[in-house]
Amino acid sequence: EEKPLHQLPSSNSQSDYLIINQLGYLKWFNFITLEIANFSFNQLAISSVNLRAECLLNSTIQELHLSIVKKDRIAGLKLKSSGISAKLLKHSSEETCLVHLSLNLEINLFSETSLLDLDVNINGLHSTLNEGFYSLFLDYQDNSIDNYHHHVRDQTFLSQLQDLPIKQLLVNVKGLSLQLIRDRGQKVLTIENEENSFKMCKVSNSEILFDLLIKEFKNTSGHCQLAFLQTLLFEVKLEEERSIDHCLKVSIRSELISFHCDYIESEIDQWIDLIAISRSKIEDYQEGQKSQSVLSKIFKSDNAFIKLNLCSEFRDIEFRFEPKVSNQPLISTLTNGKLTTFVNPDPIHRELR
Repeated sequence: EEKPLHQLPSSNSQSDYLIINQLGYLKWFNFITLEIANFSFNQLAISSVNLRAECLLNSTIQELHLSIVKKDRIAGLKLKSSGISAKLLKHSSEETCLVHLSLNLEINLFSETSLLDLDVNINGLHSTLNEGFYSLFLDYQDNSIDNYHHHVRDQTFLSQLQDLPIKQLLVNVKGLSLQLIRDRGQKVLTIENEENSFKMCKVSNSEILFDLLIKEFKNTSGHCQLAFLQTLLFEVKLEEERSIDHCLKVSIRSELISFHCDYIESEIDQWIDLIAISRSKIEDYQEGQKSQSVLSKIFKSDNAFIKLNLCSEFRDIEFRFEPKVSNQPLISTLTNGKLTTFVNPDPIHRELR
């Protein structure tokens, strides 16, 4: 049962100081509340290397409620906002509105030590993107990718997670709708999703858990359905083993139920140039990097042993290919299946075998 912020329990913990105490004068207050109605914000982006024309960002919030409570070494923050809407408008363009985004947002944050429990709920996320926005995004991505990797490439995935001041992160997204529009609305690619949830939990500095759940996913182009997914469950456990040889255990369990994919060539060709990422930029970047496997980047040491335990189940899988030159589609179905594997590259384990 969720406890109101004004009924937070007391604590005699002698742990590290609260992160909220670092927020300047906020540490002197035990209770803060803020309510705002009908808030609007306009930001003009002047022409630059990334934006070839002037753009106006128009944002509105119908209601916003913020509460902060602190008692002893326990702190809580609650942010609830409804009617969030944002539009990116571009001058000198046939497509005046490049992006339209609307959603309702609720954030709950709880802290008893220097680590945070963060809960994010997003409802009714609707977004519409015109093809003009995609070109702006690629310009920005091409100019910033080198600077981004220059700063983060020396850090591994696991070390970044260990440095995060978050003990548990929970993100829920319900009622997702994304539309990509081109040719003045004549072509529409739609992605709809009923429910998504993502959870990350740091059990300790050597053990991290991930949970991902996707329900009722649908992708359509015009009147054609390209993909449908009823349920996807994905659980990952990363655990370091302190031994003579550095070892990290990766346990993965997944479940896929009712996945139908229709590759309709005539429909896919209308979007392939917008969906494809600039390969030349990525290939140029990869040529200057040290060749590493995806799993090796997860760990702190490149020569770490990786123990992989994988269990995957799937039911009601169907792939359908419909080429342009033929009216007879190729269909492949799978009713039930299960994949289980265990990989242990430890030399001692190989010798025992």
